Amino acid sequence: MSNGGSGDDVEIIKPSNRLKNKVGGGGNAKFSAKVIERTEKAVASRGEDYLAKVREDIQQLRELVKKAAGGEVTPALIQEIAMTAREVKGEAATFNFPLLSHFGDGLFKFTDGMSDLSTKRLAVVQAHVDAMSAVLSHNMRGEGGPVGQQLKKGLDIAIEKFKQD
Repeated sequence: MSNGGSGDDVEIIKPSNRLKNKVGGGGNAKFSAKVIERTEKAVASRGEDYLAKVREDIQQLRELVKKAAGGEVTPALIQEIAMTAREVKGEAATFNFPLLSHFGDGLFKFTDGMSDLSTKRLAVVQAHVDAMSAVLSHNMRGEGGPVGQQLKKGLDIAIEKFKQD
């Protein structure tokens, strides 16, 4: 704020963060061992449900790719692929499938907003679906070791190469 002088004086006002005050501070919250244990049990109990759901999602992706390969490519079909991939990505990391999350995210970003699938783009989509299926069938939790990382790198390169194809 100016004091009527040269205009060089400025006053910075920082508003209070009322939401931060309501939730208890800046991320230094301490949880009791009981709360953590209860949360871990809840996540573990949902694990089997998650695996069944993600298998359904991957099967749906396979069916969508089959339609696309059969010539039924529409912007709506491509968007359905993108949204299903986003679903796969959504909870994968929670259940210790960060590699699956990465593939779902990569496929989502690759297809979201796309209006057509060339043969090469469709091959990239198929490779993502195959990779997701492999992660589940081999129970590749965590980062997937050297094989998982090699697969991740290969798909990332394919996305970059064919995104603008």
